[in-house]
Formats: sequence, C-alpha cells, structure tokens
Amino acid sequence: MTRLCASCRWTRVSSDSTAFAFITSFSRIAYDSGSTPLTIVTLRTGAFVLVALAILLARRQRLRLSRHGLLNSLWLSLTAYGMSVGYLSSVAFIPVSLAVLILYTSPLLAGLMSAVTGRERLTLGKSVA
Repeated sequence: MTRLCASCRWTRVSSDSTAFAFITSFSRIAYDSGSTPLTIVTLRTGAFVLVALAILLARRQRLRLSRHGLLNSLWLSLTAYGMSVGYLSSVAFIPVSLAVLILYTSPLLAGLMSAVTGRERLTLGKSVA
C-alpha cells in the first residue's frame, strides 16, 4: 500500500472536510431547483461506489470480504444512507444553519442529558470525545 506524504494527507483531509461542509448548503440549492433528498443521497452514494471501484481497479486490488464483513458493510451502508436522507431532508423544512447546529451538537446534548439524568458520569475524556 502506498503511503501519502504528510502534506498530501493534510490536503486530502482539508479538501474532504470542505466538500462535506458544503453538502447541506448545496442540498438546499438542489431542493430549490426541484430535487428531492432521496435523489441527492442516492446520487451521492452511487458516485461514491463508482469512485471507490475505480480506485480499486486502478490499484489492481480485489474487494475481498467475508460473509460477516459483507453483512456488516451492508448494515453500515444502509444506516448511513438512512441518516443522510434524514439529515438532508431536514434542510427542506428548516434553515441550513439550524440543521447543522442540531446535527453537530446532538452528541454533546446526549452526553449532558445522560449526566443530568444520572445514567452516566460525564468525564473529561467523554467531554472531549
């Protein structure tokens, strides 16, 4: 496997993060043009599969998964697909800024609620995570 140089990794991480950050805003634009959340997520997922397959073919690697690995991958894919449809659907009904705020603060709020209700102790490590 080829290793990326440190600056190449940084460039890749920052470009991936930037692209991810624009998903919600571009979804809003697509809805205003007549698209639906299901269409956007399906096209995005299909594009990912095609790019991943192209990378595997370019590297001349085979995709080898055990039955257990395949089932876990399918389960993860379906749940991620459902979460994406739900998140991007919210933008059709509420402002983009509110949807982003809810998505990224929900883990913090869940941690605070579990500490307040006494279900789990909130430690420094959990707060940082």
